[in-house]
Amino acid sequence: SRRVAGREHERTPWLASLAWWTTNVEPMLALSREDARMLASVGEDMKGESTRIMTFNVTHAAKTVDAALQGAEASATFMRSGSLYLELKRLLNAYQAESLLQASETATAELLRTDVEIVFSRSRASQLESMIRQGATSGGNPQMIVDVGQQAQAKFLPLQTQLNAVRLEISQLEESKARLVNTQGRGRLLAEFQTRSLAALAQIPLGDGVAAADAMTTIADGLKGSIDGQTDEARLAQLETIARIRADVTALRTRYVVTLTEVSRSYQPSSLMKVVGMTAGGAIGTMLVGVVVLLLRRQYQAYRSGLPA
Repeated sequence: SRRVAGREHERTPWLASLAWWTTNVEPMLALSREDARMLASVGEDMKGESTRIMTFNVTHAAKTVDAALQGAEASATFMRSGSLYLELKRLLNAYQAESLLQASETATAELLRTDVEIVFSRSRASQLESMIRQGATSGGNPQMIVDVGQQAQAKFLPLQTQLNAVRLEISQLEESKARLVNTQGRGRLLAEFQTRSLAALAQIPLGDGVAAADAMTTIADGLKGSIDGQTDEARLAQLETIARIRADVTALRTRYVVTLTEVSRSYQPSSLMKVVGMTAGGAIGTMLVGVVVLLLRRQYQAYRSGLPA
């Protein structure tokens, strides 16, 4: 809400300043530029290390140590929660793309083609069964040409062998159809999860990644009431999709809230420095620091104004 955004801005007004981000948030790379130049000739693996962020140094100046500590903690918390919020929005976008792909005309056409193949295969099986019955009645051993090679050498197989092959083909086609139907069912669940999550995020203060993760986990649990599979396999496939959603959200929350922890603090006469640890190649990865700063600043400004990010 705008009231919440206003109170947050009153508590941390510096987060809306680009100058503050460029001055008080310093990424610590796995290798310094000098080290990267010295080790560049060692191998290709070293090239990425010069842009991999290991930790962030967050500094905050205040009149008292307690005030500086609170300011640094508030800034670090916003970085964690804001980064988590952005990643959850990215996850919802990925789910939307996946659900649209699974519900596309191409997927529908593939399902229809499989249905057509099943109908024709069953017709062939019925014809073979009829021929086998006729052969058993006449007492003969009927055979049929099933393939003609490049040298016009016909191959003959017993009708029962041909019938077994067609039955196997029908079984494989029915399995393919079941998998396509299950895929479409997963797509419907992902689309429903995305719709519900966007509605829930609209009621959550922008940038509050922890609250967003909690809401999305609750929504994933509620999807169990939307399972509509007609077979055990279809229901299991949809349960697997729900478990996957929970796992994705939990992994992001763990990465930004649990793994992205404080590793040390240091005090200076004019400021307090709080160091926030990040695993190698972690939340921001190899993105340019300037892009990260602009993203976080934009997220806070949207949060402050109460407008969509």
